Parts: sequence; C-alpha cells; structure tokens
Amino acid sequence: MILDFTGFTEFQQVVFEAISKTQPGEVYNYKDIAKMIRRPGGAQAVGSAVSKSSFSYLLPTHRVFSKRGFPRCKNKAGYLREKLLILEGHDVSKLRGNYTCTRKNCCME
Repeated sequence: MILDFTGFTEFQQVVFEAISKTQPGEVYNYKDIAKMIRRPGGAQAVGSAVSKSSFSYLLPTHRVFSKRGFPRCKNKAGYLREKLLILEGHDVSKLRGNYTCTRKNCCME
C-alpha cells in the first residue's frame, strides 16, 4: 500500500516513513524516532508530526509516544492504542509511566 503524504511537510513525511518501518512488538519514544531520522534534537517536532497524522490506522503510530509514556485516555484513540499494544504483547501499565493527562475529559484511571 502506498500512502500519499503530499499534504505534509518534508519533515513530517520523513517521520511517517520512519514510523512505517517499525515492527510489531517494538515501541519507540519521539526521541528514538528523531535519532532514526538524524534529527537528534527533534523529539518535540516528531511528537507534533505524529499528532498531525491522518494515517493513524494505516501507520503504526500506536508504537510511538512520549518519553514519559502515554496517558490512559478515555477517548477512542487511546482505547485503540492500548488494545493494539496489548495484541503486540506489551504490558501497557509499564508503558504508561507516570504520565498524567491534563486534557479535559481525559484522565488516568
């Protein structure tokens, strides 16, 4: 399958390409992806690119999250992320870390 990334910046396209090469069972933080694309100081930009991805169901963005972990979100995307990570054999309670979500209608259990 070929995805059309033309609506994204060159940097975002490089990030999505790197994410597309991740394997089931592997997880990465934004800093890891930044290093993979030879932008070691670009962790925040990687996080921004991931958040703008409209291909979340086609790219394995569920494997990439903040160094702090990811929050237990009560939205559908958070639920799906957890289920996909569990299917890949991860203990999501360890991956969450100490991350506390501060968004409205989204909280840790």
